[in-house]
Amino acid sequence: MNPSRSEIAAFVEGCLAGVFRPEPDEEIWEWAERCLRIPATENAEMAGQLWSSYYSPYVREIMEWVKRPGKGEMFVKKSSQVGITMAALIIICWFIVHRGGAIGYAIDTVEEARRISKTRLQQWLKQNKILDELGEDPDDVSNLTFYLSGITVYMMGAQSGTTFQNKSTVLFILDELDEHAFIEGGGTTTDLARDRCKVPKNAKLLGFCKPGKSGLITKEHAAGTCEEIVFPFPCGHRQALNWDRMIFGTDEFREHPELDLEDGQDAPYNLEKVKADTYFECEVEGCECRLFDHQKMKLMQDFASVPTNVSAMPGVRSMHIWDAYSSFVTFGELALEWIKAQGDDAKIQAFIRGRRGMHYEESGGAVTESELLDLRGAYKRGTCPTGIKVGILGMSVDIQDELLLKATKAIYTPEGIRYVIDWGVFVSFEDLVEWADMPLHTPDGPMVVHAGFIDEGNDKEDVRRFALAHPGRFHALKGRGEGQIKGLLTKSESWMEGRVVETYHIDDNSFKWKLLKSLRRGQYSESHQKQIRKTYLPYDVINDENFLDELTKEVPVRKLNKYGAMAWGWKKTGANDWWDTLKYLDCLYFLYEPRIKAIHFPEEVA
Repeated sequence: MNPSRSEIAAFVEGCLAGVFRPEPDEEIWEWAERCLRIPATENAEMAGQLWSSYYSPYVREIMEWVKRPGKGEMFVKKSSQVGITMAALIIICWFIVHRGGAIGYAIDTVEEARRISKTRLQQWLKQNKILDELGEDPDDVSNLTFYLSGITVYMMGAQSGTTFQNKSTVLFILDELDEHAFIEGGGTTTDLARDRCKVPKNAKLLGFCKPGKSGLITKEHAAGTCEEIVFPFPCGHRQALNWDRMIFGTDEFREHPELDLEDGQDAPYNLEKVKADTYFECEVEGCECRLFDHQKMKLMQDFASVPTNVSAMPGVRSMHIWDAYSSFVTFGELALEWIKAQGDDAKIQAFIRGRRGMHYEESGGAVTESELLDLRGAYKRGTCPTGIKVGILGMSVDIQDELLLKATKAIYTPEGIRYVIDWGVFVSFEDLVEWADMPLHTPDGPMVVHAGFIDEGNDKEDVRRFALAHPGRFHALKGRGEGQIKGLLTKSESWMEGRVVETYHIDDNSFKWKLLKSLRRGQYSESHQKQIRKTYLPYDVINDENFLDELTKEVPVRKLNKYGAMAWGWKKTGANDWWDTLKYLDCLYFLYEPRIKAIHFPEEVA
């Protein structure tokens, strides 16, 4: 496809940018503090106030780097609330006023690019009358492309390589980099952006995001200078905010730490004290200085960005900034969020990526038969353990190509402990229902299966009819939905025989890791075990070698992904149907957990 006249003009402007235009003698952040007021869409409480770098002083480093002569790249491995996207929008505003050329801003989808343009960038321009003062026509600003005198701004979705073509840029910004790391047939988005920055004299490439599954931001960050934000603590010692120096788990933050608790458990947290008094300890040996949250912003004004990688690629800078540096969240709030995440792998991953700005790395290893035998409890197959409280008696079914139904029953206690009760192979849905309706004698009286997931497999129509015939009890499930869903479990609706049928889609990878850790729980450290679901198998499970064997056939392996980074994948080494049924049972408990908690722990839920 031939480029349009406007695209050719923008390409030429990009090539000439930075060659003839003199720069003002002040930094971008100084200009912004003097000229830019915050729009209400950015921060309702601060709307109309002049923007200040006081609340995120580290962005000065990024803004000063962008303005310096010469080509360069910078990658920021960041957390959720450190103000980097806002800083990028301010940089674009400065370019519109002071420097010609073309700018590219790419984010994961065109819909998100349109949202950023409409609700954020355009609001900065309107709030500060930038276009009016430059004599520009507001009609020249569309949702995605701004054609202005001497400059063009492209807001684009990065899902297609064609969006990068015919655009020579003085600045290319890659937001949410790990969410759009690779374009089929085009390579990584960082390489495509580099191609757009080859010609202009002072072109810069700025990429940033929370670390995601692709691992691209982690790879690019590691190739750069790996700078840390250091500043003086009250004692005068200059240092970074490191997670392992954040103190909130010692006896001073516990309720009655002097009491001996069963099973080596820690005394419960005094959450009010955690929220109020969490601090960072000085890293210098012998220094007892403490940095509290109310002190950090004033002291951080004297920050420095210090490189730690002596083997950095020439011209590539990188930084790590996490939420402990943020003015929008306190040390105590971070500590509380971490405490509440314990026992939930998904929340722990979200905290490590979203709050700490770190790549979450799983630890692999195949399940062994000896590890499974270590999970045996003091009960027989087909019976309920004594002395337990039943949260839900669930069932899951994996359908085979020959239309055999492999099903497993399990009890989950209100705390989420799993007791595998029984398993079997059936030839019809009628047999399956009969088995589900067989009473199990529990401490709370006879019970039948409360609910179940049926994997659609290659029998979608029959499974959905079965779910329609048993509304609210049995649900259709479609596995391996990681690429189609955003959460761990997502529901879709379709029509069948004039009725709405619901199908659940799972993040297959996440539930595989949950199950693997649960089956290998004894191989983790004592502190890590507290975060992993307990699973128990009947004592006589050893009599079914096939059941045990299939639980060992899903193996995590390390391999090079399409982004050029090492990542975990999965290898099936044999039939793994019973493994799948346990995985689907975890999905079932995830679905029903809120209702179970509301019944058994109403005060905690409130």
